[in-house]
Amino acid sequence: MYFTQSNSTMRITFVKTLLLVSLVIIGNGCDPSRDEEDPLNDFITLPKKSLVGTDIILKSDSVLYDPRTIHVFDSLAICYDNNGYTAFSIVNLNNGSLVRRFAQTGSGENQYNINSLGLNRIIKDQQHFTVYEASTPHRFFKFDLDSLIKDSHYAPRLISVLPTEFTFIDPILQSDSIITGNISFSQLDSKVIGRYNVINKKLITGIDLAKSQNDIFKEYYDIDNIGWTKSVLGGKLAAHPKGREIANFSARGAMYQIFNIKENNPKLIKEKLYYLPRFKILDLGHGTMKSKFTPTNRYGFNNITVTNDFIFALFNGKLTETSEANSLSSNIILVYDWNGNPVRKIILDKDCYQIAIDPQNANILYALTAFKNVGIRKFTLD
Repeated sequence: MYFTQSNSTMRITFVKTLLLVSLVIIGNGCDPSRDEEDPLNDFITLPKKSLVGTDIILKSDSVLYDPRTIHVFDSLAICYDNNGYTAFSIVNLNNGSLVRRFAQTGSGENQYNINSLGLNRIIKDQQHFTVYEASTPHRFFKFDLDSLIKDSHYAPRLISVLPTEFTFIDPILQSDSIITGNISFSQLDSKVIGRYNVINKKLITGIDLAKSQNDIFKEYYDIDNIGWTKSVLGGKLAAHPKGREIANFSARGAMYQIFNIKENNPKLIKEKLYYLPRFKILDLGHGTMKSKFTPTNRYGFNNITVTNDFIFALFNGKLTETSEANSLSSNIILVYDWNGNPVRKIILDKDCYQIAIDPQNANILYALTAFKNVGIRKFTLD
């Protein structure tokens, strides 16, 4: 997996830094994994539950092409399911029928770059969800679910065209004027969370990147390098259904942060860094650099889904060089409370790569099953 950056100063500094770090490791015999922890260790003495699910039988017109994410509301699943023409598919989970496909490819006002879209969960009380273009022109849309289903010509509300100085990763809409998300490829500071006000066009940052106790990684946090580190970590955000708490779990490396938004400023509740991602920078020439994971790099959390009481994190933990058929799937769900305390471990009977809980029924968990047997599987939590 690669990430591209075009800031030459940042790239050159980071290459030199990684060479220096390598020399330190060789010269001093340091073990960069000495401070690494496995998230599973936090759950050794806690309750474990195994769940057996049932497959949702999809009708012929609702077959999923290449689903990457799933969000559920009132027995409707919305999947990021790029088929080359549209980005998303809505499936009725009660009978397996297709409700509609939407977000057509193209460059028009109501068309999208369907290869770079992100979708966020449906808000229960308001029945809306958001779609974000991670590439130019960086538009952020708000969809009303009921209107989308009833009106084949429905056009979403454009909340903002975001500036190019920073890029959000899976941002969420907390009000019609505030967008919150992980900040990627930004040298603004060491903050990982940004809150963008679409009215006054200002970005407020908060929550520092969690620090490693291993000196070998200290250069990751230099101002010239911090943008790479934040981007490679990635992030999966989810807001508490009724409160102002937000959970942030990393996709590469393993880190979580739970924070509260008070008076528009993020306040950290708890964080834990289990292990950092391992990557190097490649100079492709002509002012272009890319980051590439090393063979020892491990994935973190595939995604998270939340209820009023708990955060459900689908933990991966595999090496990035694991074969594609298995690298992005897992059957391990780690459950935390909103204070960041480990609660229990759940083992699913099949590997999945995304999970979602229906906010209308918090006792039901749905999962996208992996690759050759792509589909949706239903689990009862209690």
